[in-house]
Amino acid sequence: MTEPDKVDPAIASVKIGHRQRRYPRRRGDQPPWGLDSACFTIPKGHGDAEDARWFNAPGGRSLLLRPDPEGTTRVGPSRLHGA
Repeated sequence: MTEPDKVDPAIASVKIGHRQRRYPRRRGDQPPWGLDSACFTIPKGHGDAEDARWFNAPGGRSLLLRPDPEGTTRVGPSRLHGA
């Protein structure tokens, strides 16, 4: 079991356009989209609000924090290449 102050990260990656992940509207001659994103859950902090929060940073980076009904916070960082 995990201690309350520790996080067990889970990382998954699928390259968009990879042969194992096809999108019906994507043609082979289109350039890659260049978007990296992730999704994971962290424990809810004492000062966390009940509203979702979106943060933007230079270089095409963003972070979405969204509380969920289980008492944790869903985190969605993303980065757009070439932005």
